[in-house]
Amino acid sequence: MAIVSLRAGLFLFLGFIAIILPTAPISIVPTIIESPDILICLIFSWLIYDPKSASVWSILILCLFADILWLRPIGLWPMAVLIATELTRNFRLRIKNQSHLIKFILFVMFFCVVNMGVKVVSLLGALKSLDFVVWLKYFLVTILSFPIVNILLGNTIFRRDKNFK
Repeated sequence: MAIVSLRAGLFLFLGFIAIILPTAPISIVPTIIESPDILICLIFSWLIYDPKSASVWSILILCLFADILWLRPIGLWPMAVLIATELTRNFRLRIKNQSHLIKFILFVMFFCVVNMGVKVVSLLGALKSLDFVVWLKYFLVTILSFPIVNILLGNTIFRRDKNFK
């Protein structure tokens, strides 16, 4: 139980870091590429390795905090992310022992489900959406950053779990 509590605290800490870092003023020069959504990568990877320590409430808190800091419509992303995370929890045992390529493909599907959910609700609510080129850059950079996050989590925090099998 202590490991779950420690990992739950670590999940929240890493989630808050993933939210705050993109908003930190690192340079005055505008960036050419969009910053990836490390939070989504973290949530999906964490759900694959240890879904018990990534509770629905912690995911909801992190997504709502991201909505507030990133000036997104409040509640839209958390709703889509929670639906996708519950789908991931149902198929976790099938995903966990797959190769990195399969996990990557499943993350792309996960991220597509989240983005389609946000897009449908924003169309129904007549909310302003991102320019397609900006959204495409964001989408591609996030997808390309997932393998890095997944491998880092698997080789650092969850390395011990692999050794026991």
